[in-house]
Formats: sequence, C-alpha cells, structure tokens
Amino acid sequence: MSIDPSYQVTYERTAFKPNLPCFVNGEMVYHPALVLGGPADETGNQNQSAETSMNMNMNMSIRTVLILDRKEIQTIYGCVKIAQKALYDETAMTAQFLGPEERKAIKIFIKQKIRNTPISEDYQSELRLQKYLSDPELNNGNPTVMPIDTVLEDTNNIYVVLPYAEGGELFEYVATSAGQIGEKEGRHLFQNMAMSVAYIHSKNVAHRDVSLENYVLSNLRDKIPILIDFGLAITLERDDDGSWKEIEYQQPFGKPAYLSPEFFLISRLHAKAKKEQQQSGDTSKPLKRYSYDGAKQDIWALGVCLWMILFGRNPWKIPYWKSDHNYYRIVTKVDLRGWLMSKGLKLNTYTLENGSQVQFWEKDQYRLSEEVVDLLQNILRQDPEDRYTAEEILRHPWITQDTL
Repeated sequence: MSIDPSYQVTYERTAFKPNLPCFVNGEMVYHPALVLGGPADETGNQNQSAETSMNMNMNMSIRTVLILDRKEIQTIYGCVKIAQKALYDETAMTAQFLGPEERKAIKIFIKQKIRNTPISEDYQSELRLQKYLSDPELNNGNPTVMPIDTVLEDTNNIYVVLPYAEGGELFEYVATSAGQIGEKEGRHLFQNMAMSVAYIHSKNVAHRDVSLENYVLSNLRDKIPILIDFGLAITLERDDDGSWKEIEYQQPFGKPAYLSPEFFLISRLHAKAKKEQQQSGDTSKPLKRYSYDGAKQDIWALGVCLWMILFGRNPWKIPYWKSDHNYYRIVTKVDLRGWLMSKGLKLNTYTLENGSQVQFWEKDQYRLSEEVVDLLQNILRQDPEDRYTAEEILRHPWITQDTL
C-alpha cells in the first residue's frame, strides 16, 4: 500500500454528539456516539453531501497518517496493550488516560503477514465500507456500525483506530450469561442487531460474517450491540425488479455454525467438484459455478444469534466438524416447535385483562413466548426465498410489542 507523501500528519480528535437514536429496553432513545466527517477537500473542509462522501469512500483508497513506528502510537494514545492476536492481525487496547470516551481499540494489520494473501487487497475494501457505513450523515446517526477514527501506518504495520467498546464482545456476554438472558433483554439486543443488518442491506452491503463474535457492546449499561469486522463484506447489485443479484461462490468463509443451508450445500458441492478435478488431473474444464444471496446469509446468521442469546448455546445438536452430512441434514430441518415439545414444553394460552390472548411455551420455571418462536421459525427457513428480510424482522410483533 502506498503512502501519499503530501498527506499531512494530523491526529484526529473525535467529538461526541448527544442526540443519536438507538433502542434501549425496546424504546427509541438518544445515545452518545462518535461523529465522523466525510473526506476533506484540499482546503480541509468536509465535503458537502453524504452522497458525495459515499461516492468517494466507495471508490478511493483509504488515506493513512504516516508515523515513524509503533512507539509513536504510545505517544499519541498512551500505554498500549495487545489484547488479542489473530492470523493476520492483532487487537490492542489503549490506556484510559483522558477519560472513558477517549479510550481506543486499535486493530493492527501486520504487513509481513498479510503480504501475498487475500487480506492484502481486502483490508482496503473493509475499511472503505466501514468508513462509509458509519458516516453519521449517511446513516442518520445509526450507532450500530463501528466507526473508524483514523488509520495510521508505519513501515511494518497499519493501525486502524476505533472507539473502545467497554462492554466487550457480545459472544462473551452471552456465554457468561449461560442461557439466563430473558426475552426482554434478548429483544433489546436482537432489535439493535437487526437494525444494523437492515441498515447495511439498505445501502446494498452484505456483511457475510454476522455472528455474536462480530458484535461488541457499547457498554454494560445500555448494551447496544455494534457491528464490527467488515473483512468479508461485499457490495450487492440489484436486478431490474429491485431484488439483489446473487453472488458467485468462490471459496469457503465465515464461521460454520452461522452458515445458511444453501451456503453450506454450495460449499460441499464446490469442494467435491474441486477434489474430483484434482484426482482426475483434468483442469481443462472449468468448475461449475454456484451462487447465493449474501443478504439472506446475513438473515440466517441473525437467527442463529437470536437462538444463542435465548438458549445460551448453538442450535445444532452436533459439532459441524464431526459430520458434514449430519450437520447439513440438521440445519435444513429446523422445527423449533417440535424441538420444544421434545423437551417437554407445552404451549399454554393466557387471556389478559383487555381480552387479548398471549401464548407461552412453558415447563417448570422456563417460559418462552410463541411470538419469538414464530420469529425464529420465519428467520431459520431452509428456502432463502421464504426467509424473512431484516425489515420484516423489525416489523414482527415480538420486536414491536412488549411481550410479557
């Protein structure tokens, strides 16, 4: 990646805007969120329109601030501690030396590790999409996509500076809750998750790696899930009828436990064809091409997230790595009501004072509303054409009404 030598070394300061809306306990409230401007023109002024910002962000390279070395990060942000290491990058947390709102998370791409790998080209797209989607002028102040403060670079590393989410990873929160998250809190978490997916889909972007691991909580008070990691995100094109064009399958990706049935099947068929081609030694014929709907993959993954929030575990009975055939058989036959009955739960009906009726699946002290069961059943549909959209999720009674 080349550095623009004319780009001055400036350290951005983020401002807080107190009137950005989000859902808290099922109600629209206002929550402080980081404000990021669009690309600056030659005079240093922000571009005039969000549409202009979108066009530039989607087509231009991410400009980086040139720094001397890793030590300068310490000078800018205080003490830096490496909190997590991955294959191609690592995540660092900075010191809380200017108050909670100034603490940062820094995603560090190690150039030597990403050289000659797919990520060496993809990380620019990742940052470009994330910067675009988190523009407050474009997203109407939607705080459910993680903004980027700035990008720094030295000889060895690329540093992506992000707001620090003090609530931590949503997966860890769900795991430590051990299935004790009730429907009221579960609705709050899932409502904001569905909002983030509905928003990026409205901008013709599929995340393709929606998971509890890719949401962080703003804090442990409001618990607003914020979508992160756009490394697998892709822009979608629309057909003449307004529907999204399918994406050509090229290679497996994402977390297997969140993969939709159609994507899992395509992965198996592609791997089988590739293996047969290698065994035959005949590479003259191209492999059969498969395609899938990236947005519908996001929706299926949302359903898995909701299941894990409510039940505290993955919905599938067997680990995916033990038997591809059995795993595919299970994910294509989701019968939540049948599963609840097999666990001894019964569907009971109650009449409220206003005459309306509500239904709950119950056993001993355990209770699950029929509304959330209906929502899950409509999300986890085998046929992607029958699967809910993110907008339909947000209009479902379990989301819009205050279930007991």
